[in-house]
Amino acid sequence: MAITNDNCSCGAKVVVFTGDDVKHTSFLCDGFQVICAEDLNTDKANYYSLFRCSECGEPTAEAVPTVVNFLHPTFIGKNHGDA
Repeated sequence: MAITNDNCSCGAKVVVFTGDDVKHTSFLCDGFQVICAEDLNTDKANYYSLFRCSECGEPTAEAVPTVVNFLHPTFIGKNHGDA
């Protein structure tokens, strides 16, 4: 689906894979994979996913905007915000 360059709230650069772009060797089953940006074009990208930021230790599900939006999408439907 998408490969997104993003940053943790502390500024650490990460790459987020979603949908069909998640590596097959990833242990995740929730539809996304987060790796360090420097590992993007290496074989290491196939073998891990960050659950916490490697610099600040915050959970990626709370500190990386792409992951937050993936897990908690904001749907604006009919009558949303109507006065």
